[in-house]
Amino acid sequence: MKRILTLLATLALPISAFAIDPLDGAFGLRLGDVFTPNETNSQGTVRTDEHAHLPAYRFQPQVPNRNFTEYWVYVTPTTHRIFRIVAVGHANNTTLAESQQDAILAVARDKYYGDFSIHDRWIFQGTRSVTVRPPTVLADGSVLWQVAYTDHALQGRIMMANNGTYEEVDDSGL
Repeated sequence: MKRILTLLATLALPISAFAIDPLDGAFGLRLGDVFTPNETNSQGTVRTDEHAHLPAYRFQPQVPNRNFTEYWVYVTPTTHRIFRIVAVGHANNTTLAESQQDAILAVARDKYYGDFSIHDRWIFQGTRSVTVRPPTVLADGSVLWQVAYTDHALQGRIMMANNGTYEEVDDSGL
């Protein structure tokens, strides 16, 4: 009986492993892919995020999500690999923004089934995560919120150079 249960558990393990989608990107972009901004894929708008300290490029996905009004992609400075994809939503009040966040997190949790913490509002799968930033009330009373898909391994390879610019770590010979 013990051998039969062990065999069944062994057979079920690969099936459950395939039921989880890999956390590989969002909004038509894949983390780790090369993104070279141009007039086709980017709106030419660049901003610097206070967390990443690198330029982000605004883009419009082929199939936008109705909860979001802006989309940004962050790339590594040398190889232009995507390490972060951000979608920004606007709501009329904090309660609505939190409701939208909860719904997005529930979908992500069901899709990726990674380590999940509702309190901290993130889902991890290996070195990648989906995080939701707390709502921010703007001067006009509207509320801004965002969801970010991040490859922390790629983001960790970025360092500040002596001249104050950012570059990727040179791992030659390591």
